[in-house]
Amino acid sequence: MRLDKKTVVLAIVGAVTLLQLGLAGLAKWSRKATERDLASQQSQLDFVGQMIENARRQAAEPPPKIIAVEQQLLKTPDVAGTLQLIQGIADACKIQLGSVKAAQSATAGKQTFQISGIGTPDEVCKFLAGIEDSARLVIAESGRVSPGTAAEIAFELALATYHEGTGQ
Repeated sequence: MRLDKKTVVLAIVGAVTLLQLGLAGLAKWSRKATERDLASQQSQLDFVGQMIENARRQAAEPPPKIIAVEQQLLKTPDVAGTLQLIQGIADACKIQLGSVKAAQSATAGKQTFQISGIGTPDEVCKFLAGIEDSARLVIAESGRVSPGTAAEIAFELALATYHEGTGQ
């Protein structure tokens, strides 16, 4: 069986055409995969760019001014006044207080409080700074934070105030 020249040429042209079609399909598939990868990388680049811009804006904000507050030591215990002070600072910082309890102290001239609440990390930090900067001497003796919700943390604090004398 002999093949004539036309059949051989047609077979070669057909094989080359099939090869070209296969390579074109491979090129198209490869291009789509590359475009998906490029879109993913562009998305990540945009996210990182936003993070950098946010960091630049935060770095450009001036630090808060530290104002020296002269703290006063009261003559007698003032539980109600201290509770109002704590609630006022919490309200100003948008902290949600769960409980605020005055507790007995064995130390003369000392009144202790147990408080718990929830807020964002920034709000909790502002709350602690507000307590520290208040004119009434209030000291955070101990504290504990734990996860609250996706954006907030729960906290528990032991606070103490001091006064002159025993208050009796």
